Amino acid sequence: MVEQPQTDLETSDTPASAPDTPIDASSKPEDHLRVLLGAYQETLDVSEHLPAIVWIRLRRRGLGRLIKVPHLRWFLRYFLAEHIRRGLNLLNRRFHATAALTSDSEVNQANLSDVEHYLEALPPPPYKRLGLAVLVAVLAVAYPLRSLGDVTPMLSIVWYAAASDPIGAINVVVNTEFLEAARGTLALLLAVFVVAFLPTSTFVLKRLLFNLYPGAKDRFGSIAARDYVSSVEGLYTLEDRVYGYFGGRRPREFPFDLLVRILVLALVLLPLMAFAGLLSLMVTTETLRTNWAVLAIILFIAFVFRLRRLLIPWRERNRPSEPPPADHRDSILHQRYALLIRRLQQGIQAIDPFPPLRTKKDPNLAFVLGFLFSGVGLGIYFRSWVDLVIPSIASIVSLILVIALHHSGLWIVAPVIGGLWGSLRTVSSNGRL
Repeated sequence: MVEQPQTDLETSDTPASAPDTPIDASSKPEDHLRVLLGAYQETLDVSEHLPAIVWIRLRRRGLGRLIKVPHLRWFLRYFLAEHIRRGLNLLNRRFHATAALTSDSEVNQANLSDVEHYLEALPPPPYKRLGLAVLVAVLAVAYPLRSLGDVTPMLSIVWYAAASDPIGAINVVVNTEFLEAARGTLALLLAVFVVAFLPTSTFVLKRLLFNLYPGAKDRFGSIAARDYVSSVEGLYTLEDRVYGYFGGRRPREFPFDLLVRILVLALVLLPLMAFAGLLSLMVTTETLRTNWAVLAIILFIAFVFRLRRLLIPWRERNRPSEPPPADHRDSILHQRYALLIRRLQQGIQAIDPFPPLRTKKDPNLAFVLGFLFSGVGLGIYFRSWVDLVIPSIASIVSLILVIALHHSGLWIVAPVIGGLWGSLRTVSSNGRL
């Protein structure tokens, strides 16, 4: 295992804060720009001294703190240089536009010179190495996957879905055997994961470097990757200040890592949802038809919920790190929404007569455990006999009623009870801790 950077803050859990930049309203324009260029150069220097593989904790708390994920440095300078080049080109055009509008060729001349010199100093994009790495990854994955399954049907489904042709996708699904489709899906997911892992892990490392500025190298040992999925701190904050000073905004960052995760999510859940929906139309037994339809609905809800969780950081990354005075949080709509959420939390706490849990828990994880394992999973997660007994009894009673009513399609009620109990119990307990 490659050793990760040494740090003096191994036990620190202090989150990153905005850099304290030595610029103010009275500083000269070139001072603002040189502070930003110095920050860029410091980040590039830190990236040069990182090991080839940087191991970073997945989460700050819970079981995730025991898991360390490798992040590769191989193409880190490409992502850094591309971000810096796009931003400085925006500033360069801004300076030229200002000179044209003011009819003064000397305005911003010092800034133009600094930007052009720094653009010349940036390393060229390693297109050859990127192409070679992608080719090697594709060849390394393609050969063993030939025996695993044929990905042609799954690629056809994805193509028809992208082309908004549901009839073509349905025809491919109907004409493809289930085992063949499952093997093809597995092969395609494995290929996407292997090929996308290299640039994705490097892109995450680039975002960490920007968020942890200044002193990023000394803070890698005390942070968690998931804490910075949607963060806009450190160098991003400095970019907002400097680009805003010159009347622009920092360059938009394409969420490469989130796009890969959305692609994998779509390749996992959408084919399963389509297959369950088709079976609900093809089977002749009413009970089986209801069960497959319910499964398709559950998969659809899971897809929408997870997609929404990924779109939130996608939107948050491009927001200003320092909100303007007329912030949306001061709007009447946002205030009413916040009031509704507080009233809902107060109502949940009022109907929960049980003592709070020992520590704060994750309501999303509690819902999943309650849905899958009912009271057993919640009792172990909460370490509470109350949360072991009550959801289990409620789920058993609901199953008995389903059997008595001879309507097996309502089996979903039992796991939903467990999931809702876990989620609401977590919200109530966290509000009282």
